[in-house]
Amino acid sequence: MFKKMISGWSKKKLAESLAQYEEFLQVGRPEELGGILAASSMARRTLIAKPPSGAEFPHDLLDGERSLDSSAITALASYNMLLIQNLQQVQEISKRTGNPSAALLASGLTVWIMSIRSLQAPELLSNGRRIWSHLVRGSEYWVDAIITMSNTNSSHADLGQYWYLPKFLAPDISPPFQVDANDPLCQGEE
Repeated sequence: MFKKMISGWSKKKLAESLAQYEEFLQVGRPEELGGILAASSMARRTLIAKPPSGAEFPHDLLDGERSLDSSAITALASYNMLLIQNLQQVQEISKRTGNPSAALLASGLTVWIMSIRSLQAPELLSNGRRIWSHLVRGSEYWVDAIITMSNTNSSHADLGQYWYLPKFLAPDISPPFQVDANDPLCQGEE
């Protein structure tokens, strides 16, 4: 019974945090949402390049390629704890140094923390989908934002390395740049 009470309390807290984040995004202008979407792209690239404690980014679960059974949910909760620890470290660096890159990374990490939270219980999935529906409203501004944040050029291959939307949560939209169907880098997968 105690475990059930804790689980109910935990889901309630997760739902509250998701609802607050959703409200934050709901009032965002498309340009702002494009910046947040680009920050999530930068954070994802960082998490792939430097996996927290060796844990891989959960593409399979975010894309719905693996079922959300109890072991997957446990793995997501563990991964999210690592992301939260990273977020706290990045926020401290941002506060201490005023480094804008750290603030951007914190914004992007928050997107993934909330996305993963939405997969931790079936009743939270709709929150994650609404979050991504808000984020993609900024997709037309993503290219400019990602070029600015990443110091990359606007070639298709460079942009394709950054573009990613979780298939299980985000609406199915085309990338906001021309895709070369023969270039695997332009498919948004690593």
